[in-house]
Amino acid sequence: MSEQRVPDVSKIDHGDSKARELYMMAFAGAINHFDYERYQSAVKLAMGNVCATFERDGLSTVGVAYYLYKLDLALWDIYFGNLGNDKPVCPWTTRPVQNDPNDEPSHEYIDWRSERGLTDSMQSDMDVSGDALIAQEGDSQDPASLLESLNRSYRQIVDMANAATEMTNKNIEMHKSMDKLLDEKIVLQDKVFRLEGQLARAEGNSQIVRLGRAEVNFSALGHSRGF
Repeated sequence: MSEQRVPDVSKIDHGDSKARELYMMAFAGAINHFDYERYQSAVKLAMGNVCATFERDGLSTVGVAYYLYKLDLALWDIYFGNLGNDKPVCPWTTRPVQNDPNDEPSHEYIDWRSERGLTDSMQSDMDVSGDALIAQEGDSQDPASLLESLNRSYRQIVDMANAATEMTNKNIEMHKSMDKLLDEKIVLQDKVFRLEGQLARAEGNSQIVRLGRAEVNFSALGHSRGF
């Protein structure tokens, strides 16, 4: 992959699913690889794959943070999978535990199980395993630290949103330019068609003139010889 300027992943909160989503869109736009329909299809495929994996692992419920983290891992792999050897490495470093007792269960996974008639889909007690969410920064319960973290996350999301908006605007301008070129092509084709018609008529008239001149010369020659 050629060297391109991509957003700085170190400036976003890896534990924030929305920040991850916006970063991925901005990253894809920066390498000219963003396609909204492909993105939506990749999301649906990733959701199915992740839920099926949870079910195979015997999990009846998982926490929201863990579900979204696994979803974003799968989404990155699926969406950029068509780049082959140029596929960028997934950058997410903050890994939540499977079931944080302080987190609510993922309703997306509960609904997925319910739609398939699986048992225990409405179990309220989550399957507990491991430690709490690995913190990237200091004590999140401290009000000052929490406020600073929220402000930082807000700025990151705004930056990502602005980048996504800029990318969208560029795509819109590109499509407008293509439409304009297509219109100009149609106009030029019409002019060429009309010029070809005029040229054909001109050539026809020229042929008539040459024939007329030949007849005049032949007639003059006959008179000069006494015919």
